[in-house]
Amino acid sequence: KNEEKKFGNAIRYLTQSIRLAGVNFGDDFHSSQIFLELSKAYEGNQEIGKAIDAFKTYHDLNKKVFNDEADKRLAESQTRLDVNAKENTISLQREKLNRQRVLQLFIMTLAGILVLFLFLLFRGFLRKQKYSLLLEKKNREKEFLLKEVHHRVKNNLQTISSLLSLQTAHLTDPELQTIMAESQNRVNSIGMIHQNLYQGENLAAIEMKDYFLSLGSFIIDSFDATDRISLDCPMDALHLDIDRAIPIGLIVNELITNCLKYAFPENRKGKITISLTELDSHLHLTVADDGIGICQNEQFKNKGFGIHLIELLTQQLNGEMTLTTQMGTEVSFTFQTGKAA
Repeated sequence: KNEEKKFGNAIRYLTQSIRLAGVNFGDDFHSSQIFLELSKAYEGNQEIGKAIDAFKTYHDLNKKVFNDEADKRLAESQTRLDVNAKENTISLQREKLNRQRVLQLFIMTLAGILVLFLFLLFRGFLRKQKYSLLLEKKNREKEFLLKEVHHRVKNNLQTISSLLSLQTAHLTDPELQTIMAESQNRVNSIGMIHQNLYQGENLAAIEMKDYFLSLGSFIIDSFDATDRISLDCPMDALHLDIDRAIPIGLIVNELITNCLKYAFPENRKGKITISLTELDSHLHLTVADDGIGICQNEQFKNKGFGIHLIELLTQQLNGEMTLTTQMGTEVSFTFQTGKAA
């Protein structure tokens, strides 16, 4: 009503409110606000004296509300508010610390699992390394035993060769002496293979070029033809397993022996060529000489033990033999690369 400028109505309502509220209303703040409005109503109604009295009452009530005790209660309230804020801050800090503890516990647990995993991994590595060392030791032992076996086989074959040589010395028949010498060369051709196996680094394969050169030089020397017969081996290094090396070695032994017996009569000079290559899953062996040729010697044409042995070994290797008699004699073989039967 004061805002509507109806001050009389405002005075009537406000005085009635004061009368109904009474002296012991207990809310000095709102009572002070009523007397302030009543002062405005009297002033608007041109009742200045009553306006001053109402304003004094407002002032007294307002002073009661905002005295030292009120300031004290306000300070206490502010203190409680600050304490609550600090308690909230402490709670937040505790919660944060709890989260950090949980995170630290998780990290420590994860680190423990990782350390355990690394320990087990390291232990497994040590066990695997120990097992590898044991396998390496066993392999060295097996390698030593294999070398010892090849060495003993070579020594036994050497003993047989020596016995054949002694037996040959007691023979007077030239034909029997030749047969014994050829048998001795066959034994030596096998013995050389075992010698190469225990002397070389590879216990499962023979390097054939060096083997052919050693075998050919030995046979030529046994015929006392070193000064007049040369040996050529135009081939690359080629490794063969023992199952194929021995039959091929025996074939080459027989062919070199036949060359020395028939291709160079009357101490003629000449050359023997040996070649072994691998192509298109097949082995190609060639033994050639620049002698008189097979057709000029009927003795070679008549099959003896050596020729039969060559044929048997060729069948064993699933091979085929080809004979060429131009500018000397050339015998060629083609073998499958599979192991000998």
